[in-house]
Amino acid sequence: MQRVTRYSLLLRQMLHHTPIDHREHEPTLIALQMNDELLEKLNTATKERHTLAKIRELSRTVDLSIPEDGFKLDLNTHTRLLGQRLLLHEGTLAKNKSGRKLQLYLFNDMLLLVHSKPSAGYGLSLYRKPIMMSDMIAREAARLSNKDAGLIDKCCLQIVMENDIITLRAMSVSDKRQWLNQIEAAVKIERTAQKRLAGGQKMQASIMSQTTIGTLEVKLYQAQHLGPVDRGGRRLDVYAVVQVHHQATKSKQVSWSQPRWNQSLTFSVTSLDDVIKIALYGYDKYSKDEYLGQAQVQMDILEYYVGKETERMTLDLHDASQGKVEVQLLYRLAR
Repeated sequence: MQRVTRYSLLLRQMLHHTPIDHREHEPTLIALQMNDELLEKLNTATKERHTLAKIRELSRTVDLSIPEDGFKLDLNTHTRLLGQRLLLHEGTLAKNKSGRKLQLYLFNDMLLLVHSKPSAGYGLSLYRKPIMMSDMIAREAARLSNKDAGLIDKCCLQIVMENDIITLRAMSVSDKRQWLNQIEAAVKIERTAQKRLAGGQKMQASIMSQTTIGTLEVKLYQAQHLGPVDRGGRRLDVYAVVQVHHQATKSKQVSWSQPRWNQSLTFSVTSLDDVIKIALYGYDKYSKDEYLGQAQVQMDILEYYVGKETERMTLDLHDASQGKVEVQLLYRLAR
């Protein structure tokens, strides 16, 4: 690793002292780019190995149960939007008012607060349920005395959520600054991923609407006979993603025990030579959603139902051992 880093510094110096029109400039630039790509891969692999070792340690020493959600957290899974879960930062901070020591673990999708409290055979346990990057920000704490937060000084920072604020004291000002920078960067990456997902769907819908020949209303009624949808001892809520051409719309989440939506989703239609795709997922806040299968309907059948509803259709889920979804379609021509 050190040798690759030194090569990068050496190549940058060579490039700086090599004129652009010199025959060695382009080969040196290519070598630098290749070296930087290799260094990035090595850094990622190192983070993944460190994360795996830390997850094994946490799983062995910390009770990861979340009583309010009724399950045990599994850290050895992918994140919802960012792929592999990575450990970005860790360290000891204290609750500002009480002085209680907390061990913090910042992953790319969540923040864990751990304290010394024996539980179920473990020496440590979660101080509170994980805080997702999508649900928080970190900020400087105002330097004043607050009866709820205690005496706040230059070493304090705050984790701000919708209905709660946690004031923590770092070991030093530089330690506080490092935590703030790491959390802010992680929050920014998470929210950028969310915006990219939402923005991509809106852009696709906008493009497709330019050549609209009609509109399609997809009425989602319910799912039937789904297989067990659980992780870590808890049931996952179910939602559907309906795709027409390049437009994809997500339904509301409903309980696994009674997966009834009774919800209508509307799409622009540009051609009947395509397929309506209805994919079902189990929602997992702490990991990648569980794929439950997909049903399809050929759009050319809509030629026979212009201006009127189809009968209710009960469709088998493909890519799954069992399960069905009940829908109804209404196609209207553009005026």
